Amino acid sequence: MDATAINRIRERIERFLAEDHAEHLGHLRDSVRRMRGLPDARFGRKRMRTTAGLAGLIDSVIPVMHVARMRRGAPKPLEMLRYRCWELGLETGIEVDEHHDFESVLYRWAQRPGAKDLYGELPDADELAEAVVQRLRPSRFWKLVLGFVPIVGPIAAYRLDVALALRFHDLATRYFRDLKSAGIRPLPEDFAIPSPPRKRSDRKKDGSPDSMRRTVERYLAEHRSEEHLRHVRGMAQIGATARSARWIAGSSGLFTNLIPIRHLQSRFRDLDTNMLLTMLQAIWWKAATNAGRDDDTGDDFERVLSLWTGGAQDDEATSREELVVAVAAKLQAACLWKLAFGFLPLIGAIMGLMIDGSMAARIYRLAHRYYEQREPLAPIAR
Repeated sequence: MDATAINRIRERIERFLAEDHAEHLGHLRDSVRRMRGLPDARFGRKRMRTTAGLAGLIDSVIPVMHVARMRRGAPKPLEMLRYRCWELGLETGIEVDEHHDFESVLYRWAQRPGAKDLYGELPDADELAEAVVQRLRPSRFWKLVLGFVPIVGPIAAYRLDVALALRFHDLATRYFRDLKSAGIRPLPEDFAIPSPPRKRSDRKKDGSPDSMRRTVERYLAEHRSEEHLRHVRGMAQIGATARSARWIAGSSGLFTNLIPIRHLQSRFRDLDTNMLLTMLQAIWWKAATNAGRDDDTGDDFERVLSLWTGGAQDDEATSREELVVAVAAKLQAACLWKLAFGFLPLIGAIMGLMIDGSMAARIYRLAHRYYEQREPLAPIAR
């Protein structure tokens, strides 16, 4: 990669390190306070592997196109590492320092993983950015070269990004455990908020239409909550363009069908359904924001969702029950196609990507057309 591209990436990393995200850290802090208990460390590591690996795989899934993505630089993967760093600190029981903790772990990850001092002097932003560029250079070179080879390129990108992410995860875990053992910035004992007792679920673990209907019904019952809307707003960039909506939203189908046989498990199908619906709502939210209607809490989304299922463009309100049935039927049809192709290695994953991506592209078009051509319609009947 030429010197101009390297300088551009270095400048983007410097700007990234200077950003202030106190509000995001506050939201994360509130979410961790409401957790029932500290998660299993193995689960956190597995989630890190999946998130980082899929991001690298998707960026290299189309040969030649991967070159343009790589020239834009590294901040997007670093955002994921920063968020996970904060999350690990709070889960360990440490009051996270927004900039110092992340930059300390990043410095160990990039250049000095053996540093023993907890509060040693950190380098300047330009020096830290240079260290990050040097750490990423070998993996970027191999992803650039192998990205021209179909199938091999995405797999190589997956493995390379997973290795880097797990190294960061392990260093962050060790860093916060050292802080905890040293008694530095512990969280107050009453930090956690007791969770209300959960209702016993009568969900059946099968792939029947009734199971899909129950999943959709639960989603539509919770999609107006402030916590869920905060999550949707954070994912709104998915709907920035039709292309990003197609490829990023399609990643849920790719993940579900990535390993044959596993795609038959109901928990993965439920995860796929919830991920897809959340991404569809994020795509709608971006269209609503562009149209100056970001104060809407869900009526327009349900109307667009009704159009997405093939509903008529009229002023009659759609009942919640009719909407659940229509959405479940559409998702069930897509699920059957993904189940059929999921037995084929690679082909099944690609088909999952294409099926979910096409549904996301459709709601992108409908959402923008809705705000361009129509006034808000009657709210969904309760």
